[in-house]
Amino acid sequence: MCGVLKEKNAFPHLIFQVFPKDRERLIDMYIKGLEIEEHKDKPSKNCSGGTKRKISYIISSMDRGAILTTHSMEEADALCSRVGIMVKGSLRCIGSCQHLKNKYGGGYKLEIKVKGVSTETNGETSEDKKKEVHQLIKDIFYDAEIDEEFGDRIIYKISQHNMKSLGKCFAVMEKGKSESKIEKYSLSQTTLEQVFLKFARLQEEDTEEM
Repeated sequence: MCGVLKEKNAFPHLIFQVFPKDRERLIDMYIKGLEIEEHKDKPSKNCSGGTKRKISYIISSMDRGAILTTHSMEEADALCSRVGIMVKGSLRCIGSCQHLKNKYGGGYKLEIKVKGVSTETNGETSEDKKKEVHQLIKDIFYDAEIDEEFGDRIIYKISQHNMKSLGKCFAVMEKGKSESKIEKYSLSQTTLEQVFLKFARLQEEDTEEM
């Protein structure tokens, strides 16, 4: 895409209100400002993830309406205010990225590193520590399920409707850290990529039934 940005008529639908003589100057200004001059003649598929995000920023900064087609959900998430997903030529959903994540996503994943599971602390064994953390999670998320567990790490699946308050979740996690139960944690929502793959599986299932 860097190479495309340098084309004389690059993205006329995005920058049609800019005089043709000014287009290259403006594109050069963005490329220099984001320090990606060395990549300016590369196709986007050969660029790193960080460079792709910078290119997405350039396009989004054009402040013009456009319809883009892509299989890169990272690109869609960065560029688009509204996203539609098509299955077998039919539009199956449309809305903001956050709306699609909330409606079609699988909720949240909470990854926890339990503190001190490899050693005994104040008479507590590794299993005791894990049980305490598990009870802590069940107290705030009654339907939380263990998705993966290995060593001192536990990954929970939390449904969308059970996430009543992010603030409460973080407060409980920080309390767990202060009580030496949790070493660190991360909370992430279903990505747009996972929503896209969900619809892709529906297409595969429809094809198999035919």
